[in-house]
Amino acid sequence: MKYLNAKKHIFFIAIGGIGMSAIALVLLKKGFKISGSDIKPNSLTEKLAESGAGIYFSHKAGNLKPDVDLVIYSSCINNANPEMLEAKSRGIKTVSRGTMLAELVAEKKGIAVCGCHGKTTTSGMIATLLREAGLDPTALIGGEVNYFGSNACFGRGDYLVTEADESDGSFLKLKPFYSVLTNIDEDHMDYFKDKSTLVRRFAQYVSNIKKGGSLIYSCDDPRLVLLKKYSCADNISYGFTGSACVRAKNITAKGYDSSFDCYYKKDFMGRFKIRVPGGHNVSNALAAVCVGVKLGLGAAEIKSGLLSFTGTKRRFQVHGCFSGVTVVEDYAHHPAEIAATLKAARHFKPKRVIGVFQPHRFTRTLYLADRFAGCFNLSNYLILTDIYSASENAIKGITGRVLYDKVKKFGHKHAVYIEKNRIADHICRIKKPGDMVIVLGAGDINEIAQELARKIR
Repeated sequence: MKYLNAKKHIFFIAIGGIGMSAIALVLLKKGFKISGSDIKPNSLTEKLAESGAGIYFSHKAGNLKPDVDLVIYSSCINNANPEMLEAKSRGIKTVSRGTMLAELVAEKKGIAVCGCHGKTTTSGMIATLLREAGLDPTALIGGEVNYFGSNACFGRGDYLVTEADESDGSFLKLKPFYSVLTNIDEDHMDYFKDKSTLVRRFAQYVSNIKKGGSLIYSCDDPRLVLLKKYSCADNISYGFTGSACVRAKNITAKGYDSSFDCYYKKDFMGRFKIRVPGGHNVSNALAAVCVGVKLGLGAAEIKSGLLSFTGTKRRFQVHGCFSGVTVVEDYAHHPAEIAATLKAARHFKPKRVIGVFQPHRFTRTLYLADRFAGCFNLSNYLILTDIYSASENAIKGITGRVLYDKVKKFGHKHAVYIEKNRIADHICRIKKPGDMVIVLGAGDINEIAQELARKIR
């Protein structure tokens, strides 16, 4: 433990983030004194406070008490932050979130899930599967897993399950024993700059798998098939094609459940069921099956573990059906994710799918504007609103209204642009029994789903 040896009081700058709070919770369970700061409270800071962490809702030098001997900071924090300045003036060691995660992964047999889409659901499935199999894993997940009631759990077993975050390059710090690679897509291009750099970084990540470990990858993504050559580890593929080592066939959907016949090297493992909708989630489940197979679990254990997974918050999270209107919230913020979520919604055969989308980040909206224009076709009615900046500076000519114009130009017949604070009232006026409202985005648009659940009742 390079950074944790002899450390007693650890301070987190931006402790309320999904990744930072997960590390803080695990270190609390390991016996460290934890405190931290953020700009406002949320459910994650509440959970941390209940668990014994000291939380401050401001960034001030005075938040670092005299006994603080390690500071962990989020990638969104710069050197001008008053707590960073205070730590450096006092000679306190500072490390990034990614560096600390890498240290935790190194302590155990790390199972890291990487890819541009599906990381949170896949890692949640794997962690649930391992817990149900009695392997007592530690898990740090990029969303609150219903099974754990948290985005983190601390276990005494040999395995640690986590997400490998490509958005800022911190995934290159990890050296997992098992690496699950779900897909590669154009995202976070403000960091990667171009497609070739994107692929090179993923190739570098694949080469970091520990000796004796395994690369688990989707063979439905041709770019991943090419990347496997960079791995010195044992490779195992999954997907819907005939070449997949772990394959799903005969997929059916009923309500929120998806069922499929699962095969391993052409041997029938059984009819599996997952309690989350959509073909993309069947693919995520196949990745979890691969992990189970590599760990020597039997088909019955894998089947039972998958059935115990009931999703994560903000991933097709159903708030309820109110006056015949179903309200769903989803974190989808990339065109591929939006299209997959709307396709999953269609399985429920609603009279209308009403999509509500808040673009996330100016850079993403800039790089993917043309793909956004065509990803909403499975919505009958679409509401677009302003861009959630995620602390980015505005880019001239990149706005929610400009994206709305592109969507209309692409041919969506029933798209409107509405300011965020007027969306709920607008939906209350146009709603009809049988509608499904899907609130999409990674920003604070989830507040609209909660507001609708209150108002439609």
